Amino acid sequence: MTELGPQGSTRPQKTGDRMTDADQPDDRRVLVDTLAGDGTIRGCDAEQAQLLGYDVAELIGQPMSRIYLQGTCDHLHQLLRSPPPGEVPRALELRHRDGRTFHALAIAGGHRAPDGTPLLQLTKWIRAPAALSPPQAEELAILADIVACSADPGWCIEFDEPVDLSAPEQEIVRQIFGNRRRWRLCNAAMGRFYGLPDGEDLNDRPVSEVFGRNPENESFALELIRNGFDVARALSYDTRYDGTTVPVENDVRGHIRDNRLYRMWGTVRDVTQHLHRVQALRKRIAGLEQMLAAVPDPLLVVDAAGIVAHANLAAEALFALPPDCIGEQPFDRLVGPEAQARVLAGLLERSATGRLRAPIRTEIRTADGPIAAELNAARLSLDGEAWITITLRRVAAHPAEALGQGAA
Repeated sequence: MTELGPQGSTRPQKTGDRMTDADQPDDRRVLVDTLAGDGTIRGCDAEQAQLLGYDVAELIGQPMSRIYLQGTCDHLHQLLRSPPPGEVPRALELRHRDGRTFHALAIAGGHRAPDGTPLLQLTKWIRAPAALSPPQAEELAILADIVACSADPGWCIEFDEPVDLSAPEQEIVRQIFGNRRRWRLCNAAMGRFYGLPDGEDLNDRPVSEVFGRNPENESFALELIRNGFDVARALSYDTRYDGTTVPVENDVRGHIRDNRLYRMWGTVRDVTQHLHRVQALRKRIAGLEQMLAAVPDPLLVVDAAGIVAHANLAAEALFALPPDCIGEQPFDRLVGPEAQARVLAGLLERSATGRLRAPIRTEIRTADGPIAAELNAARLSLDGEAWITITLRRVAAHPAEALGQGAA
């Protein structure tokens, strides 16, 4: 085994009839790096680092997943556990800092550092990406300008450690927030949306500063998982650079290969005002429900089919029925024949005001037996549907008779 320094790697020397680096075609390069047994990069030559968009110092000590795709990492971990007896050709895939990938043919050889640490040296022949044709380059520039100039904040999260989608849901959620990840190709509108200080680029900032782990965002991640990372209007709660939390609506897509998530991207919309309106409406509805519950007379709301849709507390007490029983109850089971739902509907239909001219004397049927009561009713239209609101009031017991069953 050849001994290597702790930070170095050995480049093969080509002499005689063998090609030197200068003899290589313009689109082919020879790259060398060295991996330690724990999967970290022990050595890397400057040419490989430059090709992948890094300085050498940025790569030393980093996990191999920084520059190798996950499938290649799995293969290299096997080689580290069981070093090959000789130099064996391997097909590998590398990743540029910006996410581009390279296919390479590599020779893997086992070596040892001066301290005896086993190392794996990889010598690779890699073909650089083919140059774009003028029309392709123009189309790419146009697309880049569209994204950059868009008023809609656009983002992409690249996972340097791809997320294993074959894991249980909670483990996938952990990886989405815990695996190494970075912003990629976020536009200027995205930086403005989150209040990034002038002169800074969101793509250089940690993702966790904006999209951190919290219960709401864990629910957001679960929604992504259960919908194959293809969702519209999914809600997350992000953090702006002034420290405020903002509710954000996301349209999201994901790039998945071999059951691993490599990146996800999308657009965001601020829904703060919308949620404020929803919360105000819910508060108002809750207040109205409290008001209805406090009405001293029994109050029922009946739909066009004659089914009870709502009853206040006084009605529940009168009929001695809990809310889950009185609701969905046919109204006709609760009153005498002179006040059946179809009778009320007919009277109200002929009424100019939509109200009864005078109460109807009837009998209501309770768990304790029949009770004499007066019934009043009015017509209500809500969202195009017809409803009848009904109030009841006990009266002194005597034979039931209809009083003023005309229409106003």
